[in-house]
Amino acid sequence: MKLGEGHQGYFESLVENGTSNTPITTKSHQNLKDAVKEFQDWLKEQDDIDAVVQCVCKELGFLFYIPEMKEEIGIMFEVINNRGKHLSELEKIKNDLFYFSAKNHKEDIKEQVEKKKWPKILEYLNEIGYVSNEQEGRFLRNCRIVFWDTHKSRSHHVYDNLKQGCPPDKSLLMIKQTK
Repeated sequence: MKLGEGHQGYFESLVENGTSNTPITTKSHQNLKDAVKEFQDWLKEQDDIDAVVQCVCKELGFLFYIPEMKEEIGIMFEVINNRGKHLSELEKIKNDLFYFSAKNHKEDIKEQVEKKKWPKILEYLNEIGYVSNEQEGRFLRNCRIVFWDTHKSRSHHVYDNLKQGCPPDKSLLMIKQTK
């Protein structure tokens, strides 16, 4: 199993060294750093190494499921990940683009999103401090107003609106026009 583009090396550095020299450029980097710190803090509080081993071996669980069709991956991602901390609309849109590309056998779209366009969007959002779900939502609402519909009252719930009525080609417009 491997993390997404641009995150694997950062994560490995954090786990191996407890820190990373790579600057935090995305919300994902910050989340990884926070998670590693939380585990480090938890481990420092533990007096009994056997209890830690017991906890990891007996109480930690993982869900492993390989879908028969790769088109199911996006649906699984949204269902599984949206139960605890809610996914941002931005994360759901990315997932939908992956689903669209798999379903329509357009790997070039997935590659464009995953390796070129999406990392840049996340870096730009991080640069201006837009890292919360609400701030990402604000960005999406502004994109909708600029590119699709100038009525501010209809700019809320961009993801739901895309799912309900936006032709697949139009949802890609945002990715294509983001430089």
